[in-house]
Amino acid sequence: MPTTAPVTFFPGLVDEVRIYNRALTAGQVGALYNATATNYAYHRTIAVTTGSAGTPAGYSASLTFDHASLVSATPTSKSRADGNDVRVYYVTSGNTLQDLDRVLDPGSSWNTSSTKIWFKTQAAVPANSIDDNYILYYGDASVTSALADPTSIFLFFDDFESGTLSKWTTLPASGTLWANASGMNHSAGGNRAANHPAQTASLAFLDASPVLNEANIYVDSWWRVDQTASNDIAQQVRRVGETTTSTVDRYETNLINATGWDISKTVAGTTTTISASTSSPAVNTWTRIGTAIYNNGTSSYTRVFKDGVQINPASGNTDVGSQIVAGNVGFNKNITGGNWWIDDVIVRRYVDPEPTTSLGIEQAGSWGGLFGGDQSGYVYSLDSAGGTQNWTGNLSAKANGIQAAVSAQLWQYSNAAFKAQFSGDVIFAGSRNTGAAGCTGANNTAQTSNKVFAINVTDGTMPWTFNDLPCNTASNAMDYIAGQPWVDYDNNRLFVTSGPGAGSQPTLWVLNSLNGSLLGSLSNMGAVDSSPTLIGNTL
Repeated sequence: MPTTAPVTFFPGLVDEVRIYNRALTAGQVGALYNATATNYAYHRTIAVTTGSAGTPAGYSASLTFDHASLVSATPTSKSRADGNDVRVYYVTSGNTLQDLDRVLDPGSSWNTSSTKIWFKTQAAVPANSIDDNYILYYGDASVTSALADPTSIFLFFDDFESGTLSKWTTLPASGTLWANASGMNHSAGGNRAANHPAQTASLAFLDASPVLNEANIYVDSWWRVDQTASNDIAQQVRRVGETTTSTVDRYETNLINATGWDISKTVAGTTTTISASTSSPAVNTWTRIGTAIYNNGTSSYTRVFKDGVQINPASGNTDVGSQIVAGNVGFNKNITGGNWWIDDVIVRRYVDPEPTTSLGIEQAGSWGGLFGGDQSGYVYSLDSAGGTQNWTGNLSAKANGIQAAVSAQLWQYSNAAFKAQFSGDVIFAGSRNTGAAGCTGANNTAQTSNKVFAINVTDGTMPWTFNDLPCNTASNAMDYIAGQPWVDYDNNRLFVTSGPGAGSQPTLWVLNSLNGSLLGSLSNMGAVDSSPTLIGNTL
């Protein structure tokens, strides 16, 4: 620190400091510098949260967000109406951004209040944990195409737009009526679907190829029938025995005429209905049918969903036994009194309960923000990519000046308690008052009226203020703050140093960063103008 005039302080914020025990190459420095999607105007963290079941790497995760509000944002739209600028990135262990495939859900659309997309997780997430190393980027009108390969996200996918059944095996091998038909499709912009026409009782299978051997999966497909008087058709999981129609063990949900979808199993040629049919089908209407199966201890459990709502059982799950541990997926026609169309088939991994996803606060600019205060009691947020001003916080009614550099507690790196309290990053600013700064209580002097402000990075609002108006708590009497506060992420504590006031006031303060409450203080240390530093348990 300089000892001759003028003595100045850095009025800004230093963030994400790294110390390496080796010299970095030019390429490594460049990779760190370019570890961002620089052309996108906005980004939000995606948090993948697990419950009592963890997820393996490669899990298909969905995200639902209000895309329409981004498109219609004023004065300038934040995203393209076609969603072509929407990207999902993953922050790798090397701190670089990996562009991931993301696809629109077959039942969703861009530019709606509930746009739903899918992406694949890149790392396992333990039970009751959060992985927030994913980022949603948008706001680059110049981009032309996104990574959007559904086969890179799901275990299996077919929208039948290839015009063939090349992803399937049909049984029996000859004489099958299964076909890839045109003119009846669910896919937006598509023209084709799988079809089986009317046929009396005879088993005909449509099985995924290459053969899957999966235990815990969710099979999702869109069905359409043109009559409900005579149907015995099914969606199958854990299908074993691919050579003939008579040696196939499987679990399945069957649509029997107009009675709805049941849960059944076939083992060694014997078919057993486990849960009776429910939820009547509609004619000439695309209906989304989902079958989930997973192991839980020594048995397996199944659920059936219709248009995203669980129908069988109505709640909970159905124990289907443990005879079939893994297998393929497919469809089975026993009887069709008319046409049966199938489209947009998705197979993905499944755990119970499934993970949830949520978005963090929107941040403008790809490089984050710069924050600092001035000698008039204002705090500023600037976009570090171009220097444009995001917001200005007017604290002059409570602070004559902000001299110390502000500190930050970053949401992504904080613990669960902080993430539950706040939806994004928070900065902390301390005042240097020359007067009472609006205090009407006991602390109405320059040496007792100083405050610590918690400020939301996204919009400049203040969730709490320490020694706030009317400043009448004697134990909170605080002199000027010249040193940058220190944030203890592990314990959600904020260490603040200050002037001594009349000589006996505290000059070291410990605040709760969640709510600004006073946890402790030390007096008789004299003026402490430097920033505190916490090393382990030593300050």
